[in-house]
Amino acid sequence: MVFVIGGSASGAKEYAVRYYVEQLQAQGDLILNYQDEIRQEMDDITTDTDPMESAQTLAKNNTAGVIHMQEMGCGIVPIEKKDREYRELVGRISCLFAEHADEVYRVICGIAQKIK
Repeated sequence: MVFVIGGSASGAKEYAVRYYVEQLQAQGDLILNYQDEIRQEMDDITTDTDPMESAQTLAKNNTAGVIHMQEMGCGIVPIEKKDREYRELVGRISCLFAEHADEVYRVICGIAQKIK
């Protein structure tokens, strides 16, 4: 698995797509904006889905794909408790993905830095 992270409008999503097409030749899964899935699972009151458990399952099963997430830890701390919990969970899941990934890239200003 390859994990790509970067701030909003940093070029990380574009890099993830390009890496997926050029390096992996479109094999495996391409998951973009995984932070949106986390938010959706947190907000869905109709199920007991735990976003961390879902992420753990994905990290173990997505061995050949690319996962992209926006980095949120460098921004302003939200006032609302629910938003702080979301930000914390996104950070923890990012750590989980980085731990399981074969390669990790952080994109800043459209330039990818390989950090693992």
